[in-house]
Amino acid sequence: MLRALRVDQAEDGVNRLELRILNHATNADGQVGPVFGATAPLRLGSVIELAMGDALDAPTLFQGKVHFIEHLHPAGSVPEVVVRAADVRQSAPSSDTADIPLVLGGNLLSARVIEGTSSLRLDGIATGNPAIRVGGVVAVRGLAPQLSSRYRVGTVSHLYDTAQGHRTEFTGESTARVKQP
Repeated sequence: MLRALRVDQAEDGVNRLELRILNHATNADGQVGPVFGATAPLRLGSVIELAMGDALDAPTLFQGKVHFIEHLHPAGSVPEVVVRAADVRQSAPSSDTADIPLVLGGNLLSARVIEGTSSLRLDGIATGNPAIRVGGVVAVRGLAPQLSSRYRVGTVSHLYDTAQGHRTEFTGESTARVKQP
C-alpha cells in the first residue's frame, strides 16, 4: 500500500521520486508477509514509471532508475520500504501548453507572493494537478488585483500522503509590471 509519494521537477532538468510503501500484504494462502524483499522485482537500477490522473492512459509524470532502497522495521508497527529514483528529463520544459487556471479558495489552496523590483514570485499549493509542470504557466486569480497574474512555473512537487491526499506545490515567476511607489 502506498503511504506517501513525492515527485520533484526542477528547471535544471533533474526529476526526483520518493515512494513510501507499507511492506506487508496477504498472499493467496492467507499468510501475511513482506511484499518487497530478496525476490522482489524492485531492485537498485530498476526503472520505475509513475503516471497520475483518472484515466488508464494518464500522462507519465516520472520515469527514472531506482538508486536507493531503505527497509524500515519499527517495533510494533508495519514495516515500510522507502524508494528513491532520479532521472534527467528527456525533453525541454513545457512551454507550449495552455495556461492552467488556479483560483484562490478553489483549486489554489494557498499562495504566497513576493514582490520584487522587476517581478513577482509565487509559492503556491494547489489541489493535485499533474498538468502543472516546470515551464508551464498557471493563471492565478482571487488574489489582490496587482498579484493575480500569469506565472511561469519554475519548480514543482507532486505530493501524496494518506492524511492530505494529492496536492501540488510549485513556484512561479511573473514579469507583470510591479508598480513602484
